[in-house]
Amino acid sequence: QAVCILFLPIVGSDFRNFAKQILQDSSPSSVLKLLADRIPLSSQFFFSFVVLQWSVACMEILRMAVLGKFLLFRAMHTEKEARDMAEPEDQEFYGMGGRFARWSLNLVIGCIFCGVWPLVTLVTLVQFLLQRVAYGYLFAFAETKKADSGGEFWSESLSQLLYSMVLFAVGMCGLLLHRSSSLIPAAVAFVGVVIAVISVWQFQTGFRWRSLPIPEVVAIDRESLSKATQPNAGIYKHPALRDDSEI
Repeated sequence: QAVCILFLPIVGSDFRNFAKQILQDSSPSSVLKLLADRIPLSSQFFFSFVVLQWSVACMEILRMAVLGKFLLFRAMHTEKEARDMAEPEDQEFYGMGGRFARWSLNLVIGCIFCGVWPLVTLVTLVQFLLQRVAYGYLFAFAETKKADSGGEFWSESLSQLLYSMVLFAVGMCGLLLHRSSSLIPAAVAFVGVVIAVISVWQFQTGFRWRSLPIPEVVAIDRESLSKATQPNAGIYKHPALRDDSEI
C-alpha cells in the first residue's frame, strides 16, 4: 500500500506518457533515470501532505465523530446510555489497523525523501511528536480499552517499511547514476539495493512470531509444571531470604 501511494505521484497525472517512456526504452538505466527525474518533483507534494497531517493529529484529540454521536443519542437516552452507544469509534479509520497504515506511511515518506529534501524528515519528526501527544492522551484517558491485536499490524508495518526501503535504494541509485559523472556513487548505492532486498527476504522467512516452535512450547510447559509442584509455588520470597534448601 505504501509503495503504491508513493509510486503514484512519481508516475504523475499522465500515465499513458509514463508508460510510453518506459516502453520506448525498457533498459534498466532508463527506468532509473526516469525515477531520478520524478522523485525530486514529487517531494513538494509529500512535504505538504505531511504538514497537513499535523492538523489531523490535533483533530483526533477532539473525537468529533464520537462527540456528535453522543450529543445525538443524549437527546433520546440517558447520558450513560448515550456514552455507551457512542463508543467505540469507527474501527475502519480509527482502529489499530487504520492508524498503523497511516503511521507507517508517514514514516516511509520521511525515510524515502530524506536524501532528496531533508526538510521532509523534519516535518515528519514534528508529525510523530504531535501523534505521541495526541494518541498518548487518547489511549490512556479517552478511548475505551481494546484487545491487543497489534502484532499482525506491527509486522505488516515493518514489511511495508522494508519494501519502501527497496524503492528508496533504487531511486537513490538512479539519482546518483543520472547526476554523477562517475559510476562509483551509483555502485555504492546499488549495494544498498542488495542489502534492502536481503532484509525483506530475511524478515519474511527468518522470523516465526505467529506461533512458538514445538520445543519451546514443551520447555515452557515443563517449567510451569515444575513450578506448580513446588511447595511454595504461589508464594514469592526474595532470593536473599530463602534458605539453602529452597535455592
